[in-house]
Amino acid sequence: MKKLNVTLLHKLPNRVRLKLSEPIKCFETFKYNVTKDNECIELRYSPVTKSVVATFNPEKINLQEIIYKILTAFSIENGMMPIKLLDGVEQKAIESFAIYSGASIVMSGINMLWNKGDNRLQNIMNWFSISLTSAAILEHACIETNRKGVFDLEILPAMYLIKSFLNTPKLSIVAMIWLTTFGRHLISTNNEAKEVKFFRIKNKQEDKDYYIANVSEDNSIDNIGDLIYHIFFRKHKNTSKSTEKYITINK
Repeated sequence: MKKLNVTLLHKLPNRVRLKLSEPIKCFETFKYNVTKDNECIELRYSPVTKSVVATFNPEKINLQEIIYKILTAFSIENGMMPIKLLDGVEQKAIESFAIYSGASIVMSGINMLWNKGDNRLQNIMNWFSISLTSAAILEHACIETNRKGVFDLEILPAMYLIKSFLNTPKLSIVAMIWLTTFGRHLISTNNEAKEVKFFRIKNKQEDKDYYIANVSEDNSIDNIGDLIYHIFFRKHKNTSKSTEKYITINK
């Protein structure tokens, strides 16, 4: 089933910022749904970044209530679709140059198997692969430095292997460099994600609609890392889903 994505970017006791996977269609209606039950909530929306900032009085409403009110309003305007809630900035497993360099290594390997007699072409492809891989390592180091202030230590053995390639330009060394630097990123996965489903209950006596958020662990498989985690690791854990329910909006 298709899901909306909401990423929790920043939170304080009286302020929270969330990034939405889809633009808000009608902000006035969205704002009304979130603030109807509590006037102490102030909402700001940026259509450029698709982010919502909520400022509120923590003595009257807590952070968790605000988050699930925003999720409910987002789901309502998208036909009550479920939402995948991520805590923190969602990161790509590997960057663009790493994908290109990995593809070049595969192509060079295929040429080595099917065109064994052309050593000149193979040598050119090996050098092309090491060039792309070096660029990928540089890109990865810059991104990690900007994000964390330091680069990953896994880059150091990769630099030593690049020196070895200069002495012996073999494809196996390039492949080892790529796996040393980017191998673990293939199995990166966000196991803290939550799946939130929404239900509307009609109270005929009060003539009101109550929206309920059903929160559980997200077990969807969106990438290779999720697949590996499900096959080799999830079966060792307690497979029962811990479920929470919240009444989020009264209309």
